[in-house]
Amino acid sequence: MRKQSFCWMAIAVLLCSCGGKTTRQEVEDEIISPRMIDLSEVRYSDTPQLLSAFVDSIEYIRISDTLLIPDLRKVHLAEDAKGNVYLDFDKIYKYTADGRFVQSLFKIGEGPGEVNVKYEPGIYNMCEHTVWVQKYGEQYSKYTLDGEFVGSMNRKTGITNFNLLACWNNGELFRYESDMNPQKGDVVNLDSAYFFKVRDKNGKIVYQLPNYHFDIKATSPGHGTILTLGGPIDYGEISKSLFWVKPIHVDTVYCTTDWTDVRPYYIIRKNDKAADYEWYVRMQVGDLTREDAGKEQLTSVCAFQSGMLFGYLFDRQQFGVGFCQANGKAGAVSKVFKNDVDGYCPSLDMWQAMGYKILYPRNGYLYLLVDAFKFFEEGAKSPFADLTEDSNPVLVKLKLK
Repeated sequence: MRKQSFCWMAIAVLLCSCGGKTTRQEVEDEIISPRMIDLSEVRYSDTPQLLSAFVDSIEYIRISDTLLIPDLRKVHLAEDAKGNVYLDFDKIYKYTADGRFVQSLFKIGEGPGEVNVKYEPGIYNMCEHTVWVQKYGEQYSKYTLDGEFVGSMNRKTGITNFNLLACWNNGELFRYESDMNPQKGDVVNLDSAYFFKVRDKNGKIVYQLPNYHFDIKATSPGHGTILTLGGPIDYGEISKSLFWVKPIHVDTVYCTTDWTDVRPYYIIRKNDKAADYEWYVRMQVGDLTREDAGKEQLTSVCAFQSGMLFGYLFDRQQFGVGFCQANGKAGAVSKVFKNDVDGYCPSLDMWQAMGYKILYPRNGYLYLLVDAFKFFEEGAKSPFADLTEDSNPVLVKLKLK
């Protein structure tokens, strides 16, 4: 909180200085001007990275044992403006800010307002206090975050499907599915001409991010495609007024304050051995030689104001996550991050968390669930007197630098 206060104090000083020549817009432009993330010399290390590289402090929330939480790789997180937490897996379960169970937002079934089978994590609109839930068939169902069913939307639009990707500031990010099963010999770019589009609450398209590389194509050698875990974009909230989004196959992280101005936030530099955009286009349809398939890969990212977490794959044995400061150069990646911030939390498996897209960045914090038994491992300590190895996972809130 002190860093945020200092940031805005600095803005105020700048606005009042220089003879009134510096405007608020100019200061904001400077804050969100493009920065470099240099991965050109990244390497693998067996030595864990340090959590203090990007974490200032840690908060722990004891999740009620009212119902059993399954494999954490299946659980996604969300938090509303009141601090209520949502655990999203087979259903969406609501908890208070201190971890007490409140309710399930919907029932599984075939009746009115029920969901027969839930697909994919919910798409939350925190401004509207609602969530879209994709169910079996061609529909999304919409619920308030208090569990009231308020309507549905058909995913089918003509000959293709409408796919919601995210919501922020009352804008819905979406894309139309192209033909995801190209015929042998088809020349394709499955990222489409636009990586995503944004529509307002009235359905009007207010922004669309062009695919500046749409001229790069691949030849499909057969039927079927290779889909990337977690969908076509990475995204998150840096602050209440700044949102980032990265199409997974490009080397630019974009940001916006209101969808009228979308600009590069981080530009990622990689070495010549790493997979480029053409490689990813070909990979999606299996159009790679055995030699090509062994390329180094930037897998996923999580952007903050201070820098960027990134997943990196060298080969089947060497892979991990690293942190690179804004305008800095990354050193090593490792499979876990050592907790050198406090004496409670164990080392964190960031590779799994990023790979399954279960990290949740929001307003200066990074959220993740950690299995209770991890707090009883050597070097860790339980933050709660009543926690046992069989308890539900603990919600860990990392305050970012």
